[in-house]
Amino acid sequence: LASFGRSIAALSLARAGAIVERYRVAIGSLPESLAQAIDHLGAEPCIDPFDGKPIRHARGEGLWYLYSVGPNRTDDGGYSPAENDSMADDIAFVVQPWR
Repeated sequence: LASFGRSIAALSLARAGAIVERYRVAIGSLPESLAQAIDHLGAEPCIDPFDGKPIRHARGEGLWYLYSVGPNRTDDGGYSPAENDSMADDIAFVVQPWR
């Protein structure tokens, strides 16, 4: 069941990433929040299948992270097992800056 949830989370994250990119194309910059992009575009919120809340976002080092809390249903700030040695299992999607 966790792999199905991961697949649904990946789809929701990809959709959220597309919304952020659509906003960036329309406005010329990244939104302050995912909610701002959703509101501006009139899109439906992207929901995290693991806790039923909106997909989360964070910024850092010039990047914009979208993430799901993952199967442990704990908000680890967007960290996934590949990024650290803790039990974090968030599922992340990174929006790269334009070059």
